[in-house]
Amino acid sequence: HLGEILDLHRDLLSADAWLIADGPVHLSGRRQLVFGVRGDANVDITVYGPRRPLHSGHYGNFAANPGLRLARLLASMKDEDGRAQIAGWYDGVEPLGPLERAALAAAPDDEAALLRDLGLTESEMRGVSLAEAINLPSLNINGIRSADVGTQARNVIPVDARATLDLRLVKGNTVEGQFRRLVAHVEGQGYHVLDRAPTDAERTQHSKIATLVLQPGGYAASRTPMDLPIARDIVAALHALAGDSLLLTPTMGGSLPLVVITDTTGAPTLVIPLANPDNNQHAENENLRVGHLWDGIATMAAVSEGAVPTGDIA
Repeated sequence: HLGEILDLHRDLLSADAWLIADGPVHLSGRRQLVFGVRGDANVDITVYGPRRPLHSGHYGNFAANPGLRLARLLASMKDEDGRAQIAGWYDGVEPLGPLERAALAAAPDDEAALLRDLGLTESEMRGVSLAEAINLPSLNINGIRSADVGTQARNVIPVDARATLDLRLVKGNTVEGQFRRLVAHVEGQGYHVLDRAPTDAERTQHSKIATLVLQPGGYAASRTPMDLPIARDIVAALHALAGDSLLLTPTMGGSLPLVVITDTTGAPTLVIPLANPDNNQHAENENLRVGHLWDGIATMAAVSEGAVPTGDIA
């Protein structure tokens, strides 16, 4: 309902720019001003096996296992270098401009330390830096489910297998466009694609059936030009606080519906990350270090005092 609220209170929420306090600061701990965020869309995929669970001894090698089919389907979506194999996935991406490229080049290279911290030997997209990868559309598996595992496992061929995909969008992508490309890819793997569970008649007509449902609430990416006058004022205010350690970032990895704010109010948006980089976002023990809370207060105070001459900030 964000768009509805903004439209209903358009006069009250009128501003020259919106500042959003969200996300973690740079891995180096340096203060940042972020000019863009990725869009986001989630898709539920279900593939089907027998109408009822079957004994894997009596029916193994006879009834196809939907878990294996789903694994193959998901594996077809990316290659070994982390590149999406879905036709058109990277089409229409709006390239970064000179200022944005310069900002990426100025960011510190700390990926070797990050890989050690995460217990990894290499990045998924070989030859592509983290900053560059963030400016490409991505495809992530949020979760997979098919029957049970471990002590709960049973010797069955399950009735279905399900996964939820997280599609991150960049400027130039649309939610509907990426979803259509995903559907076309699944169809290209031999599946009859539905937006609901199959009927008994459809089960007998098609050997491979997949249900794809685009969850509501998806949104496009947003990116504010780095040379806007109001943006330059905010940069100057942050420079007064952080000095030359300030980092300007074209796009952060996370997603926020900032495009809704810009489309509804006409005002640009900028993000000032405040949380610690190891804050375990969306996972167990999500946290905020107290020092980052105090730094955030100082940062927002400096911006509110230093950026007012050009315009009002919401």
